[in-house]
Amino acid sequence: MLLLPILLYVCFLAVPAIANVEKTIFTAPDSINFGDARPNLIDLRLDILSSKKLSVRTVLPVIFPTEYQPRGLSSWYILDGLRPGQRYEVRICWAATQPSDFILDTFEISTVFDTPALLQDLSTYADERQNVLIENDPEDFGEWMTTSNRSVLFLRIQSAANFYSTNEALMQSPPPVYVDIILDPYLLNVFPQSLLPTAAYILVLAVASWFLSGFAWSKLQGFSAIQQHPRSFRGLPIELVLEVLSYLAPDAFISFGFANYHLLIRHSLAPLLSQRTMTRLRYQSAVVSRNRSTGPMPVPSEVYLQILRNLEPVDALNYAMANYLELARQGIAPPLSQDTLRRLNRAVRRGLGSGSNT
Repeated sequence: MLLLPILLYVCFLAVPAIANVEKTIFTAPDSINFGDARPNLIDLRLDILSSKKLSVRTVLPVIFPTEYQPRGLSSWYILDGLRPGQRYEVRICWAATQPSDFILDTFEISTVFDTPALLQDLSTYADERQNVLIENDPEDFGEWMTTSNRSVLFLRIQSAANFYSTNEALMQSPPPVYVDIILDPYLLNVFPQSLLPTAAYILVLAVASWFLSGFAWSKLQGFSAIQQHPRSFRGLPIELVLEVLSYLAPDAFISFGFANYHLLIRHSLAPLLSQRTMTRLRYQSAVVSRNRSTGPMPVPSEVYLQILRNLEPVDALNYAMANYLELARQGIAPPLSQDTLRRLNRAVRRGLGSGSNT
């Protein structure tokens, strides 16, 4: 029973997030030898994403698309220390309150240096970056300088503003966008590593939901069974039984008595039947079902009804069972079906006593 409180606690830990995401998926290229000669990629002073630094939080400038820059401004990064042949994805996340468009592309080193447009774009960004960055400590790039064989890619992010405002200053100079850039390796080239906790959470939630739904279903089935099989008259208190009987006419009371003999005998409101009485009732019921007389009777039915009205419940049933054949021919006592006879016989066999009042 501790499972439900734990699930509720986990749900309360969840926090809402309003953000946008763009990503690109790629396969790491083969390693290449860069050597130690300078200048090299380290002199570009680009932010580096690697297995030791999987994310970068930064600010990207944006502009509205123009004829010369239809995709906005370009920002360049280095994806370093990749495992050749492994699948990766790079995601960029930003707040939805800053509507922007981002396009992510990855390029091999040779592709950038062999394509004049890409090389010019990279050089422009590197020059602008050199003007605003403070010189980094060379120790930050020690691993790069001591390892020449590396699997490396360039990452280009093009950013453009995507909103409209009546504020002219805002339209002339859109504010920069705060972003997170994330390098995410794939496990077995199938599943992003960063989603492993989420997958584990969903798995735990699914397993817990399976057992919880089974528990709830069993409870609902029990409730449904109770609804489909309502309690019989056996559980009614004696006061309620007497109240019901007080509203019944003599003929209706006799029908009620035969149909609910087990209830009346439980409250001592019906006579104890012997096997001899049961045999006689079975025989007389068969006679009535074969031949119901419609001619004049020795005693009118009104007389029988008057007698029954003045008898107590036990005496009335005693009288009805003793004179069943005549009452049935008058239509006062009901015909006894085989099911009713079986229930009466079953009640007799339940140890209701060996004595009989009829």
